[in-house]
Formats: sequence, structure tokens, C-alpha cells
Amino acid sequence: MKAYEINTYEGSTIVFAETRGKARTVAMHTAIGEDVGFLEFDVHRAPQFDSCYRGHHEMDWTDPKDRLTLVKAGWYCSGDFECDSKNCCAKDYCLRYEREEEYQDA
Repeated sequence: MKAYEINTYEGSTIVFAETRGKARTVAMHTAIGEDVGFLEFDVHRAPQFDSCYRGHHEMDWTDPKDRLTLVKAGWYCSGDFECDSKNCCAKDYCLRYEREEEYQDA
């Protein structure tokens, strides 16, 4: 399976599929794709996430292993997920957490 980054006006996600077209189909069944037309998805290969495929069609932000991988790649909490940075498994790599710490220290 190949990893694809999917972007919409609702947000972004990583899905796994055999082709770009199949990635669009998978994306239609994600939280960010429910109200998006097939051709409205911005789809890009994300080979850095290929090795993250573990039988699921989408990386799961609530899974600590997936979250850590995504945060190390520059992703951070937004949208439906309230940031609990103090207890986050990826806080040591999170730019948002670093900014919050700097803001509190100022």
C-alpha cells in the first residue's frame, strides 16, 4: 500500500491505497471527506508514511504510534482534536507545544 496525503477545506489526513484514484475513494469515507466531492480532494503521494501501513486505510490521530509519526513530520492538533499538550505522547516533537511553552514563559 502507498500513503497519500489528502487535503480539503476540512483538514488533512494520510490514507493508504494502491493508486491515487483509490486514495480519493478512501478519503470520501474519512472525517474530512464526508462533504467533499471526488475531484475536490487535493491528493499527493506521501512516501515517508508508506511504512506506517498496518492494515488500516487511514492513519489515526488517536493512536499514539500514528500521532508520534505525524507530529515528527510537522503535523499538530487542530479541528476536532483539542490539544492536551501536557499529556500528549508527541509533545517532545510538537512545534505547537514548544510555542505554548515559550508563550507561557514570556
